[in-house]
Amino acid sequence: MNISSSLTLIAVFCAPLVAMIAYSSVRLTERRTRWLFIALATALMVWAVPLVLVRADFLNASAIATASRLTFLGGVLGVLGLYFFFEHFAGFSRGKVRYAILINSIVLLTATAFGLVEQGVQPSPVHLMPVRGPLHRYYVLSLVVTVIYSFLMIFLAYRKSESALLRFQLRSIGGYGFLGFLFPIINNGL
Repeated sequence: MNISSSLTLIAVFCAPLVAMIAYSSVRLTERRTRWLFIALATALMVWAVPLVLVRADFLNASAIATASRLTFLGGVLGVLGLYFFFEHFAGFSRGKVRYAILINSIVLLTATAFGLVEQGVQPSPVHLMPVRGPLHRYYVLSLVVTVIYSFLMIFLAYRKSESALLRFQLRSIGGYGFLGFLFPIINNGL
């Protein structure tokens, strides 16, 4: 992709997230909810921008490899943000699962930073191929399990709620979130 295509894709993806950050900062009064919206939007941008840059033909091989690694780091942050987001709106108490997910995220961030999940990309005549590290499968499986558990939390909150408005909001978040998180993780992981 050339510069204009890359910038267009980045702008199209990031504009709603920037708007969400601005709206959350101004309109949401509860501090924790406001920061959850901001953290989730920021993590999604950290994940999506390098994902576009990996396919940019105006960058050199080392810049593409760096963008490739940042994509995986952003994936961990995005899934962790999703978990906290859903945990908050599901209204569940903090249990052992929360600490397991936090430890898992720290392990994944460290492993990705050192290239044990993905070490960059190799130029090829046909396409760019990621160089996968030894913990790549663990990365994919653990993030998919975290996403599925997060959606299970939101589903259980939906089932126990008696508010029609809250049920509509949870259904909307779950539906869009499923498409927005699970499919890209599987696509980029596999």
